[in-house]
Amino acid sequence: AEADTDVRSRMQGLTLTTPTGYWPVGVPVPVVVRLIGRDDTRGTDGWLRANAIASVKASKTVAGGASADDTANDADESAGDNKAELDEETGAQRVALVRGFSAFLIGSSVATNKAVDAVSSDVRAGVKVARNTRSVSVTVGAQTSAVNLVSLRDLPVRDGAEVVLPKEVEGETSFPTDSQRKAGECVVRVASSGTTVPSGASLSIGAGCTLVIPRAAVLAVQGTLTIKGTAAKPCSIVPTTAVNPFDTILVSQGGKAELHHVFVTGSGAGTPRADVTGHHHAASAAITATSGATVVVKHGYFVRLPKSSAFAAGTGAKVTVEHSVVQYAAQGAECVLCDFTATATVWSHFSSNFAASYEDDDNDALYLSGGHHRLLRNVVANTHDDGIDTGTPDEKTTAGRLTKDGGSLHIDETIVETAFHEGIALSSAPKASRIVSITNSLIRNVQQGIEVGYSGEAHTAAVSKVLIEGCGVALRYGDNYYNRAVQGHIRVTDSVLRQNRLAFLNYVRQSAAPKPASYVELASTTIEDGQQPSVDKWPCQ
Repeated sequence: AEADTDVRSRMQGLTLTTPTGYWPVGVPVPVVVRLIGRDDTRGTDGWLRANAIASVKASKTVAGGASADDTANDADESAGDNKAELDEETGAQRVALVRGFSAFLIGSSVATNKAVDAVSSDVRAGVKVARNTRSVSVTVGAQTSAVNLVSLRDLPVRDGAEVVLPKEVEGETSFPTDSQRKAGECVVRVASSGTTVPSGASLSIGAGCTLVIPRAAVLAVQGTLTIKGTAAKPCSIVPTTAVNPFDTILVSQGGKAELHHVFVTGSGAGTPRADVTGHHHAASAAITATSGATVVVKHGYFVRLPKSSAFAAGTGAKVTVEHSVVQYAAQGAECVLCDFTATATVWSHFSSNFAASYEDDDNDALYLSGGHHRLLRNVVANTHDDGIDTGTPDEKTTAGRLTKDGGSLHIDETIVETAFHEGIALSSAPKASRIVSITNSLIRNVQQGIEVGYSGEAHTAAVSKVLIEGCGVALRYGDNYYNRAVQGHIRVTDSVLRQNRLAFLNYVRQSAAPKPASYVELASTTIEDGQQPSVDKWPCQ
């Protein structure tokens, strides 16, 4: 996204461009707007005023399926009763900015490859606010542009609009309340010391509501949490200010959380993660699941978690993610001895420092260790480490000693591209049994397409109908760890290895030698434009 000024209407625009044919029809594009500047009410840097109204225009379909035209008027205060709605007169989408944060969807049901404006972008969204303000910027993804936003209109938090949760929720608690419906706004704030939903209790947050979690606070769920936004009126989970991230939503002790159509930003307060939810990043994840918890996220948009992960899950947890986006974070998800399923989800841009060309900080999109893991129709891209790193807990750890069942990994109809290291890294503890299948997928532009790393004899991988292209090494048997045995097995069938620097690399550092061909089988697999050694004479270097 890049800044663009529309001289005719003095509207500051954000132009979103997608490569030709790359945007699947029917997949909504989430747009997140964060207004960052000096807050006159507090005199400190943070979110711009509590609430404001912006009007948004798009040259294609916007949330709700209605078509928006090329003009937009100032939104009036009555727009505050909806998180996002269409202006009946102009077709502009009006969006409430709650604590400087807002988000909306641009549908692609009519997306084509035809240019729709002078800059040949597929989608154009203009953001207009109603008061002259200095030192304001708009952030979309990792791009921040200073802008002079015209006509920002402050909206005070209306009486009855904001409710602060108690330290412990009792019985069934639902939002919006009658007073919030009357006010036309719904803001739910977690207690400054944190809020617990105990076993047997429930907290339900409805469409259009914003959940505000104070700095370093935890929303602990041992009962049931339900957040159900809609495409037209999504929910948001935000911190109190841009510079004060919240800790996590911790679902544990058999608790359940279900989130629909929700935007999440600003987690990762820097507190230690819960036990057995991974150690590759110290900061807490936006959502943590452990101790038999269940988490279901459908149409979730996790954007701008610079020190955090979207998900961290541990022993006995079950996490399901569908039709979602996780973008611009330190890591996408880490799952240790949990069951994890992701369907039709995009995982993109993982780094601890996006300004750096590279840093060694375990910035994987997905780190899946032990348990049963399913990835169907996902896109994994742009990581400063691996696309998908998998294995079992180290046997030196408590978790590793507790299990010899390494679980399984099944990947189907998935794209993995542009990772600094492995596209898919396969490993396991020496005595753990782990079953892997990778089918109908594309791996490209990574250092090593598929790596069979440190593993035991009971680690087996079946790869079928996979295209690996444009990589340094298409298939790697071996690991860069010098002190770990590599004994896993891989079978590749009906696949294509094309335009890679090396088709194979077989070298185990522990033994300083290649592994016998009995550990690898290739059948009906085509190699194009790369070294083509026989399987029993893989190159080593």
